[in-house]
Amino acid sequence: MTKSKLVQPGRKNYVLILLLLITAALSTGALLLPYSSNNSTLVYGQGDVASQDILAPETLSFASLVLTDIERQQAEKLVPNVFLELDVSVASNQVLKLTHDLQFIEEIRNNEETESEQKLSMISSIENMGLTEDQTIAIVSMSNSSWQVFQAECISVLSKVMSNVIREDAITETINTIQAQVDFTLPEHQIVLVSSIVTNFIQPNRLYSEELTNAQREAAKNAVEPIVQSFIENEIIISRGNIISEADMETLGEFDLLEQTKDWQYYTAVGGIIVINFMFIGLYMQYRKDLLKDLRGVFILVIFFVIYLFGARYIIPNHVVIPYLFPVASFGLLTSALINPP
Repeated sequence: MTKSKLVQPGRKNYVLILLLLITAALSTGALLLPYSSNNSTLVYGQGDVASQDILAPETLSFASLVLTDIERQQAEKLVPNVFLELDVSVASNQVLKLTHDLQFIEEIRNNEETESEQKLSMISSIENMGLTEDQTIAIVSMSNSSWQVFQAECISVLSKVMSNVIREDAITETINTIQAQVDFTLPEHQIVLVSSIVTNFIQPNRLYSEELTNAQREAAKNAVEPIVQSFIENEIIISRGNIISEADMETLGEFDLLEQTKDWQYYTAVGGIIVINFMFIGLYMQYRKDLLKDLRGVFILVIFFVIYLFGARYIIPNHVVIPYLFPVASFGLLTSALINPP
């Protein structure tokens, strides 16, 4: 008889600990399991292939952010680059630079005190010209009459080319037309030389304006009205075999047809709630040690707790009115009735 009395408290503690662990496990399951009144949720991701026809469960219209954003991007791409007005001063400045360099070359050519090698070195050092060694030799070797015709042709061709509209994105096309505008009566090597010199003085006279371009593209984006997606009940949202796009995912989300994925933060939060709550239960049991003597009462309390927890987890989500009808307060009344104050 004495031996049984000594064993009984140990068995009670074992049963209470086991009951506490089972309750904790059931509580964790109630919070983690995907209870929902919507049984048609789908496990799909963008890029997956639909294994069946997905139908609209109800009639619904919504503004599609995905389709609207795509349309706005298309509208933005259609806006061409915006350039500033023609700057006529660019042409006059470039012609003046070329004239100045040609006059400098003429002074070098006419200087009889300068050796030929020094003349070649001085002319080739002119940055704007970008002359090769062969081109420099050709310039020095020209007769005075040929030189006069040559430099006049350089200025004339540059003036004609720069009188046209030259945009930053069209310089290459402009350069390709220079040689065709040189007087064909010149020797072939001089035609190439004129083209080479004039090419180095070509500058855009209509500059690209990033600010104006961005402003017009922004205006084009803002002009796009939101695109409204409309479905009637049982209309096919995604046909079987189709690849699910970002717009399809948005539509499934609007119909609440997607199963929500849970990250590690969700599981950590659930675990934290369980641990903290059962720590308070343990502390309360230390205060109310008389409850530990009534295993039947504790067992009944656990059963009621699990029933109410699973019931709330199943009924409250995805409803509007039913959560207000769920008898949460009655659990407190039952708990008070089962646990008599000391």
